Amino acid sequence: MKERFPFNRQDSAPVAGLCPPIYIVSPDAPMTGFCCSTTVWGTWTHWDTATKRSIACINDKKLCQGCLRQLPHRWKGFLHLYNPQFTREWFVELTPLADKSLKGATINQPSLRGLHLEFRREFRVKKSTILVACTGTWQGPGELPKPKEPEVSLARIFGLAERS
Repeated sequence: MKERFPFNRQDSAPVAGLCPPIYIVSPDAPMTGFCCSTTVWGTWTHWDTATKRSIACINDKKLCQGCLRQLPHRWKGFLHLYNPQFTREWFVELTPLADKSLKGATINQPSLRGLHLEFRREFRVKKSTILVACTGTWQGPGELPKPKEPEVSLARIFGLAERS
Protein backbone atom coordinates (compact mmCIF):
# COMPACT_ATOMS: atom_id res chain seq x y z
CA MET A 1 0.00 0.00 0.00
CA LYS A 2 1.33 3.42 -0.98
CA GLU A 3 2.03 5.89 1.85
CA ARG A 4 -0.31 8.89 1.70
CA PHE A 5 1.82 11.20 3.81
CA PRO A 6 5.64 11.49 4.21
CA PHE A 7 5.82 10.38 7.85
CA ASN A 8 9.18 9.20 9.17
CA ARG A 9 7.82 5.83 10.31
CA GLN A 10 9.21 3.32 12.79
CA ASP A 11 6.85 0.69 14.13
CA SER A 12 8.91 -0.36 17.11
CA ALA A 13 10.33 1.80 19.87
CA PRO A 14 14.01 2.74 19.52
CA VAL A 15 16.40 0.57 21.50
CA ALA A 16 17.70 2.37 24.59
CA GLY A 17 21.39 3.20 24.53
CA LEU A 18 21.77 3.36 20.75
CA CYS A 19 21.19 7.08 20.50
CA PRO A 20 22.17 8.96 23.68
CA PRO A 21 20.71 12.46 23.98
CA ILE A 22 22.78 15.60 23.46
CA TYR A 23 22.85 18.16 26.26
CA ILE A 24 24.08 21.72 26.47
CA VAL A 25 25.68 22.81 29.74
CA SER A 26 23.07 24.62 31.83
CA PRO A 27 23.84 27.88 33.63
CA ASP A 28 22.02 26.48 36.70
CA ALA A 29 24.12 23.41 37.54
CA PRO A 30 27.45 21.86 36.56
CA MET A 31 27.44 18.70 34.45
CA THR A 32 29.79 15.90 35.51
CA GLY A 33 30.56 12.49 34.12
CA PHE A 34 33.21 10.03 33.07
CA CYS A 35 34.37 10.47 29.51
CA CYS A 36 33.83 7.44 27.26
CA SER A 37 35.28 9.20 24.20
CA THR A 38 39.00 9.12 23.48
CA THR A 39 38.87 12.53 21.81
CA VAL A 40 36.40 15.27 20.85
CA TRP A 41 34.14 14.53 17.86
CA GLY A 42 33.70 17.81 15.98
CA THR A 43 31.48 18.99 13.14
CA TRP A 44 30.47 22.18 11.39
CA THR A 45 26.95 23.55 11.53
CA HIS A 46 25.26 26.69 10.30
CA TRP A 47 23.34 29.18 12.40
CA ASP A 48 19.96 29.77 10.79
CA THR A 49 19.19 33.37 11.66
CA ALA A 50 15.53 32.97 10.61
CA THR A 51 14.72 30.01 12.88
CA LYS A 52 17.37 30.75 15.55
CA ARG A 53 18.54 27.11 15.33
CA SER A 54 21.59 25.24 14.15
CA ILE A 55 21.35 23.25 10.93
CA ALA A 56 23.76 20.65 9.60
CA CYS A 57 26.58 21.64 7.26
CA ILE A 58 26.72 18.95 4.57
CA ASN A 59 29.93 17.88 2.78
CA ASP A 60 28.29 18.30 -0.63
CA LYS A 61 28.09 22.10 -0.79
CA LYS A 62 25.56 21.89 -3.66
CA LEU A 63 23.15 20.17 -1.24
CA CYS A 64 24.01 22.12 1.92
CA GLN A 65 21.15 24.54 2.62
CA GLY A 66 23.34 26.57 4.99
CA CYS A 67 26.10 27.03 2.42
CA LEU A 68 23.60 27.81 -0.36
CA ARG A 69 22.00 30.48 1.85
CA GLN A 70 25.46 31.70 2.99
CA LEU A 71 24.57 31.24 6.66
CA PRO A 72 27.33 31.66 9.28
CA HIS A 73 29.38 28.56 10.19
CA ARG A 74 29.70 27.32 13.76
CA TRP A 75 31.93 24.52 15.03
CA LYS A 76 30.57 22.17 17.66
CA GLY A 77 32.36 19.40 19.51
CA PHE A 78 30.84 16.44 21.33
CA LEU A 79 31.96 14.06 24.07
CA HIS A 80 30.27 10.83 25.14
CA LEU A 81 29.83 10.91 28.93
CA TYR A 82 28.66 8.37 31.50
CA ASN A 83 27.31 8.73 35.03
CA PRO A 84 27.60 5.38 36.86
CA GLN A 85 25.36 6.53 39.74
CA PHE A 86 22.39 6.75 37.36
CA THR A 87 23.77 4.39 34.65
CA ARG A 88 23.11 7.18 32.20
CA GLU A 89 24.94 8.03 28.97
CA TRP A 90 24.75 11.29 26.98
CA PHE A 91 26.71 13.64 24.77
CA VAL A 92 27.79 17.08 25.91
CA GLU A 93 28.01 19.81 23.29
CA LEU A 94 31.20 21.90 23.31
CA THR A 95 31.82 25.35 21.90
CA PRO A 96 35.30 26.30 20.61
CA LEU A 97 36.06 28.02 23.95
CA ALA A 98 34.88 24.94 25.89
CA ASP A 99 37.18 22.81 23.72
CA LYS A 100 40.06 25.15 24.57
CA SER A 101 39.20 24.86 28.29
CA LEU A 102 39.08 21.05 27.94
CA LYS A 103 42.52 21.02 26.32
CA GLY A 104 43.89 23.15 29.15
CA ALA A 105 42.39 20.86 31.81
CA THR A 106 43.71 17.68 30.14
CA ILE A 107 47.04 18.92 28.74
CA ASN A 108 49.09 15.89 29.85
CA GLN A 109 46.48 13.25 29.00
CA PRO A 110 47.01 11.16 25.85
CA SER A 111 43.31 10.19 25.86
CA LEU A 112 40.15 11.65 27.38
CA ARG A 113 38.67 8.18 28.01
CA GLY A 114 38.17 7.48 31.71
CA LEU A 115 38.64 11.06 32.88
CA HIS A 116 36.04 12.49 35.25
CA LEU A 117 35.11 15.84 33.76
CA GLU A 118 33.11 18.74 35.15
CA PHE A 119 31.50 21.29 32.83
CA ARG A 120 30.08 24.52 34.22
CA ARG A 121 29.21 28.00 33.02
CA GLU A 122 31.55 30.79 34.12
CA PHE A 123 28.51 32.87 35.08
CA ARG A 124 24.90 31.82 35.65
CA VAL A 125 23.71 32.90 32.20
CA LYS A 126 23.06 30.75 29.11
CA LYS A 127 25.65 32.41 26.82
CA SER A 128 28.43 32.35 29.43
CA THR A 129 31.71 30.55 28.67
CA ILE A 130 31.83 26.83 29.51
CA LEU A 131 34.71 25.96 31.83
CA VAL A 132 36.04 22.40 32.06
CA ALA A 133 37.87 20.73 34.95
CA CYS A 134 39.34 17.24 35.19
CA THR A 135 38.52 15.95 38.68
CA GLY A 136 39.67 12.32 38.60
CA THR A 137 39.82 9.09 36.64
CA TRP A 138 37.62 6.01 36.28
CA GLN A 139 38.25 3.45 39.03
CA GLY A 140 35.44 1.02 38.22
CA PRO A 141 33.67 -1.14 39.10
CA GLY A 142 33.64 -2.73 35.68
CA GLU A 143 34.34 -1.14 32.37
CA LEU A 144 33.18 2.16 30.96
CA PRO A 145 30.63 1.91 28.13
CA LYS A 146 32.17 1.66 24.68
CA PRO A 147 32.67 5.08 23.08
CA LYS A 148 29.86 6.26 20.83
CA GLU A 149 29.79 8.97 18.20
CA PRO A 150 26.94 11.50 18.09
CA GLU A 151 26.13 10.98 14.39
CA VAL A 152 22.80 9.21 14.95
CA SER A 153 21.69 11.72 17.59
CA LEU A 154 22.66 14.67 15.38
CA ALA A 155 21.01 13.16 12.31
CA ARG A 156 17.76 12.85 14.24
CA ILE A 157 18.00 16.43 15.51
CA PHE A 158 18.75 17.77 12.02
CA GLY A 159 16.28 15.47 10.26
CA LEU A 160 18.92 13.89 8.02
CA ALA A 161 18.30 10.59 6.27
CA GLU A 162 20.94 7.86 6.38
CA ARG A 163 22.77 7.30 3.09
CA SER A 164 22.05 4.02 1.38
